[in-house]
Amino acid sequence: MQGKHLHTMTLTRIPEKMRKFNINLPLTDRFLVDVARVLEPVSFPKGAVMFHQGDPADCMYLIDSGKLEVSVKTANDSHLVVGTLGEGELVGEMALVVDLRRSATVTVLEDCELLRLSKVDFDTLTTKHPALLKEFGHYIKPRLQGDRLASIVTGLFGHMELDTFQDFSNRLEWVCLDAGEVLFREGEEGDAMYIVVNGRLGVAPNDDFSNENLLGEVRPGESIGEFSVFTKERRNSTVFAIRDSNIVKLNAKNFFELSETHPRTMFSITRSMIQRYQRGSGNHFDQGRQGMNLTLIYIGDLGRDIHFAELLENGLSEYGKTLHLSSARFDQQFGKRGAAQTPTDHAADIAIISWLNDREAEYDYVIYEVDREDTDWTKRSIRQADRILIVADSTQSPELSEIEQAVQRINPRARQELILLHQKLVYGHPSGTHAWLDARNVKTHHHIRLRERADYKRLARRLSNNGAGLVLSGGGARGLAHVGVVRALMEAGIDVDFIGGTSMGALLGGVFATGRSYEEVLELVARYSSPRLLMDYTLPTTSLVKTGKVTEILQEMYGELRIEDLMMPFFCISTNLTRAKAVVHQRGLLWEAVRASIAIPAIFSPFCAEGDVLVDGGVMNNLPIDVMHGISENGPLIAVNASPEMDMNQNYRFSSSLSGWKSLLDKFNPFSSGEKAPQIMNIMMRTIEVNTVSHLEDSKDLTDIFIQPPIHEFSIRDFDAYERIIEVGYEEAKRCIEAWQKDQHRRK
Repeated sequence: MQGKHLHTMTLTRIPEKMRKFNINLPLTDRFLVDVARVLEPVSFPKGAVMFHQGDPADCMYLIDSGKLEVSVKTANDSHLVVGTLGEGELVGEMALVVDLRRSATVTVLEDCELLRLSKVDFDTLTTKHPALLKEFGHYIKPRLQGDRLASIVTGLFGHMELDTFQDFSNRLEWVCLDAGEVLFREGEEGDAMYIVVNGRLGVAPNDDFSNENLLGEVRPGESIGEFSVFTKERRNSTVFAIRDSNIVKLNAKNFFELSETHPRTMFSITRSMIQRYQRGSGNHFDQGRQGMNLTLIYIGDLGRDIHFAELLENGLSEYGKTLHLSSARFDQQFGKRGAAQTPTDHAADIAIISWLNDREAEYDYVIYEVDREDTDWTKRSIRQADRILIVADSTQSPELSEIEQAVQRINPRARQELILLHQKLVYGHPSGTHAWLDARNVKTHHHIRLRERADYKRLARRLSNNGAGLVLSGGGARGLAHVGVVRALMEAGIDVDFIGGTSMGALLGGVFATGRSYEEVLELVARYSSPRLLMDYTLPTTSLVKTGKVTEILQEMYGELRIEDLMMPFFCISTNLTRAKAVVHQRGLLWEAVRASIAIPAIFSPFCAEGDVLVDGGVMNNLPIDVMHGISENGPLIAVNASPEMDMNQNYRFSSSLSGWKSLLDKFNPFSSGEKAPQIMNIMMRTIEVNTVSHLEDSKDLTDIFIQPPIHEFSIRDFDAYERIIEVGYEEAKRCIEAWQKDQHRRK
């Protein structure tokens, strides 16, 4: 290869050469003079490789004469020839415009004479002549599409000859979708199939785009819609863009024409479709996940000031490979200054989407941090999100911010979560959370104290679906075994991130959720574990007791603390007799929710909530494993059941007709008939437990650790035996935890 600068040429020859090239160059005298100073003639012999795919890019070429072959590496590491280049065309320009790596391998088919332009000179020219960059953008877009398409298509259908690939690609129509945009809807005519080149599509029933209801996802290299083309049936689902996506469309007419001219391709499509259908056991959509995109938006400056994104990146790194991208970080890693602000209609957009797609495949978590202003990077970050994390300074106004309103327009499908940052808590707990939640529709919320490392670790566990949930059953005095279980979990170093329960499980779970230590809980149990403190009997028109004493104790325990203000997420269950349904309490005054959950029918008075009658949650769900499974989102689940399978086996003897007065007199009559019957309180409480016992097998499989303390020797009313009951729970929990840990070790 040899060369010399064009400044030796006369200006009269430069326009003649420049007009040979298939690009609209700004052929002004000033431009021609500037080009003359930097272009360098070079030559390559037949058989030479000018550069390989993936090589760093330091220049581009204008072909004066000769012929080049362009090939790309496919998914199976083979090379596919995607085209040839000749006189008047450019080569290598894509890498200078959108990246620093070559997107293809270029081989010389015939001896070539070229004009070389270095990257440094290219940047100088485009700075002095901005129209040049725009023209290059128009020129490279079809090439970018072709190179990316070649890799995708061969991965899907196998190797193609050049003429087959060109015929196939010429029949395709490119479709660019912003995140949230619909490709087709259920019920529409199935007139085409689609192949995802970049991005990701979601498959949903009707127009329900929520993550919980997705039937599956379609990723790069996968197709969608071919069933309808074959069967001529209408679409049976709605497909939309989860990410900014580049898709190619092949309509039915071209599909069948292609199958006649290239039957091998048709066979490959059919085989690929059948294989995916078989892998999915009747559903050919991919149910798996491929990383998670988290987009941070800030309310107030506190989140940026403490470098929250870096703290989150460090936390998530314990659970998977994590990448943090701000606009500056993106420019640095992508390799082109200002690339983050590329608008979606720019030719380089396809390269940016492709780059982000590759990062998403490489990393488990990608954190996008928006700019302070409403920029192209901010919009792209919102569109790329699986979850929008609203990081708010809790001292700011809870009103919906402008950027949150923009989220509703740009990506309303994305799940939103609220993270409240607290610099200092006056009374030990957050307050006013309800105002933040009322103003926005968030899936869940998190409280972060700036100096509490444990809060950041809990956030990382929850976001990565590794948060552990503890669910506690009802069981009267037997439920005191939960206290021993919590002690065993603490000693084993198992962090609980969610807690919930029913009846006694709700009462004790609420106490632990307030952040009290084991010793503090033990002190409360010792203070209140006496039936004499709980029972204020009354004329039993509605219940045996007024329940005033119980209410006072709950108010003393919890004060005016609200559930949404707890550092640890908490829920409890009650039963709505008015509407015949279970109620999951996750907001409101803590004492009121627990009071409703422990309202044993006929024993304690019901709780009235906005005119509805609420009673003990055990009537419908005494051990709410299923509720915790949904709240903890497949994280580790620990369940404690304080309701034994066998109970009331005390050799009772009584007739089919019982007189309460006679039973009372028999207690004082040594010559009584010897009838022995269960007491009304035991009957009512055991009636509630039976529902859980009969349905337990349906939910035990959802748990990682299931603890059933052997407490059958204790009565539901044995509150005086609290020390022994707690010890039984502790010992059984230790045994179950050790067995689980050994099993985890074996699996590793």
